Amino acid sequence: MATTVPARADIPADAAAALLVQGQGLLDRTDRKPTRANLRRAITRLGYVQLDSINVVARAHDLTLRARFQDYRPEHLQRLVESRPVLFENWVHDAAVLPIEFAAPWQTRFRAYVRARRERMSARSGSRDFTRLCRKVRQRIEAEGPLSAKDFDAPRDHVPGGWWEWKPAKVALEYLWRTGALTVAKRVHFQKHYDLTERHLPALSSARPMTRRQYIDWACREALDRIGTATDRELAHYWHGMTAHEARAWGERAARRGDAVPALRHARNGSAAQKCLAVPDWRERVQNVGAPPSAVRVIAPFDPVVRERDRLSRLFDFDYTFEAFVPEAKRRDGYYVTPLWRGLQPIGRCDPKLDRATGTLHIRRLRLEPGVARSAKLPAEIEDALDGLRAWLGAERLVRHE
Repeated sequence: MATTVPARADIPADAAAALLVQGQGLLDRTDRKPTRANLRRAITRLGYVQLDSINVVARAHDLTLRARFQDYRPEHLQRLVESRPVLFENWVHDAAVLPIEFAAPWQTRFRAYVRARRERMSARSGSRDFTRLCRKVRQRIEAEGPLSAKDFDAPRDHVPGGWWEWKPAKVALEYLWRTGALTVAKRVHFQKHYDLTERHLPALSSARPMTRRQYIDWACREALDRIGTATDRELAHYWHGMTAHEARAWGERAARRGDAVPALRHARNGSAAQKCLAVPDWRERVQNVGAPPSAVRVIAPFDPVVRERDRLSRLFDFDYTFEAFVPEAKRRDGYYVTPLWRGLQPIGRCDPKLDRATGTLHIRRLRLEPGVARSAKLPAEIEDALDGLRAWLGAERLVRHE
């Protein structure tokens, strides 16, 4: 007997926004202690924390965690990856740290990457040479312990080109990392040091992969739980491990089972409502949001809450562009434009830069969003947030350039 698909729920933009902010941990108090257990839970709740090399203020992953734990320090995350590791580093849509509980789905992704790479290599010459190179790189790490790309010399006749213009050993290291044979045992000055996965993180190496169907079910279910409402595209993009078509097919199955609710999600920016899925208990989750914290948070440009720019615009009427890759003459808000967040919504943006030589945190631009209520307390709350960032960075001075 066929299961009846429920009618579409009508979800206001404010409710969808609250579900997202709640799922991304921005309604929790920031004065929680960044203990090993608390950080592990927070990262598992997010699903992953993206890593980024830009260090104009601090690394993006550190800013992401500091927005949720005011006393967080970079060494806290470092210990979870390097010492008695419970996190591993691999690829989502970019390099990220993930909880070891995700070992099985990532084994599935490792195998998919092997197949995709093999298909590309089979159409080219040199596949046997690359296989031999990978074997030699792995043998050196097995014998010598964790090594970085700098520990491998480029051939004298090497002509830079291809994958980020990397030397051959670096290409092999990244391939072995993306396929799970190697893992990142540590980073020194943000440079990866690779080790054998079975030696550094045997729980990742020994996990059994899921079937493709199991992986899609896991990925869609986990993504929806973290964002509350999602289009097919948003489900597919959360982990970057499937197509929107696969996500749509999962949604149809989930709706029939009662694991998701078909919904119409309204927008705050005047856009038309979107068909989407919602978690079955979305009403209860919204009712349990309660009074959000009033403290202003400085949000990393790569924080998962702002990553989907279209959703950010629809749910919050917040049009945000990270301008580091925009030509300087065309920038509106600055190189490292960073959202300012309070409670359930972004309230503004600023362009911070840390001058380490003088111990000065410069705020080169700052503007509030149209429609933000300018209470008597707001300027002081923003100043507290920026001064808290200054103190966290170890800077002596905060200079505003209005």
